[in-house]
Amino acid sequence: MNKSLVFLLGIVTVSLFALTPANAQTFSYGATLLGVNEVSSTGVLSVGDADGSAQALVTFDTLNQTVTYSLSNLTNLDEFRFWHIHTGAAGVNGPILVDFGTSLTGTAVPYASVGTNVTEVSQIIANPGGHYFNAHTSVFPGGAVRA
Repeated sequence: MNKSLVFLLGIVTVSLFALTPANAQTFSYGATLLGVNEVSSTGVLSVGDADGSAQALVTFDTLNQTVTYSLSNLTNLDEFRFWHIHTGAAGVNGPILVDFGTSLTGTAVPYASVGTNVTEVSQIIANPGGHYFNAHTSVFPGGAVRA
């Protein structure tokens, strides 16, 4: 093969890789939310909906700064109100970082639309165990189920 053709193929290959962003990444988190995991504002454990549960799945796209999410299989959760992701390890309450509101699903939603930003999403990605999902109902306004 002629050296010019090999050189040209090498340049084309490098150019194609340059078109693919090196930092394109997605991070997915899923959990089963249960009432037994709820913590009161005073630190009392197991204060949620005893027979309630739900499934949460969230994917952060750090390249496009979007989030895709779903809260499904809501079981025995009367009068669902809203859900979000908080800072805080198991048994500890913390501030909201991502607020999904009343929406059960969303696809490629900009971070700002769910009240978060790159810094906060980076905190979740760096320490998933230091954050939790929480869903609220009218009957359990402080939190019905948590994971």
